Amino acid sequence: MKKSGKQLIAPALMLSFATSGVALAADEPATPAAPPGPSLKDVLTTSGIDIHGYVDAAYSYLSGSGLFKSGVADRVFDTEPNSFNVHQAALTVDYLPKEGFGGLVNLTAGRDARIIASAGESTSNFDVTQAFVQYAHGPLTIIGGKYVTLAGAEVINSTLDTNYSRSILFGYAIPFAHTGVRLTYAASDQVNIIVGVNNGWDQLQDQNKQKTAELGVAFTPNKMFSLAVQGYSGVENTSPNTHGRRDLIDAVGTYNATSQLTVVLNVDWGDQENAASVIDGTNIKAKSRRSGTVLRCIVTIKSPIHGRSPCGSSISMIRTGTAPG
Repeated sequence: MKKSGKQLIAPALMLSFATSGVALAADEPATPAAPPGPSLKDVLTTSGIDIHGYVDAAYSYLSGSGLFKSGVADRVFDTEPNSFNVHQAALTVDYLPKEGFGGLVNLTAGRDARIIASAGESTSNFDVTQAFVQYAHGPLTIIGGKYVTLAGAEVINSTLDTNYSRSILFGYAIPFAHTGVRLTYAASDQVNIIVGVNNGWDQLQDQNKQKTAELGVAFTPNKMFSLAVQGYSGVENTSPNTHGRRDLIDAVGTYNATSQLTVVLNVDWGDQENAASVIDGTNIKAKSRRSGTVLRCIVTIKSPIHGRSPCGSSISMIRTGTAPG
């Protein structure tokens, strides 16, 4: 009997404890745990704010002198002959709704910031690459502030470029950014028309108090082919005390032959009034006019990383004297 009594005591104690616990819960209800608050990602997604960025670091090796005959560097973003570099550490915060007001801020730190900075700005490794407000309504979008240029097949954001290194056209034939107002009108699903007015090529403050006009048309009939043509015209400084009208017509055609093969054709025609000639890095007597056309064809086999080719093939032909050297 003692043995069986012991067997009955333990279940009784367990039952008593469980019953006691239930009774306490009924007399004093426990406060339910508060649900976890929304994460920062949830808040940003709900509000429509997007934060993104990238880091571009590389090792550069140049086999030649890296200079034209005039003494001007023949490359712009990768000029060190034997060096590791953080070219760009970029951060973008934007709120760009399809309707109403929005804005974008794009900050760039690193070696490239010295190159893309507007005229007269600091030569430190930091640049406010873009900062503009936007208003969108139906097919119309207006932005005001600082924004990147329409011209060229290549862009400042290195993750969006076809090849890793950039061409002479991007460094010397086109501007990087503008400060002004730009209007984009979606005439159809295939055609965008862009017009704008700004302070000029890479200028936060206009150097000559005369504005530069921009006009562009982008045509995308299908996923295989696209064509963008844009033009700039305005008075630009060629030296601290000299200025003249500068005109640029830029065209970019893209053909996606397959998912792994893309052909890009970029043509630039430019004309500069009162252009200064450069010999051994020194400005000499200005010529009345200097113009020329540059043609660049890029054939790229896409890689799995960002769809970029680390060493795509390219052909550049300078038809007239537009090269810095």
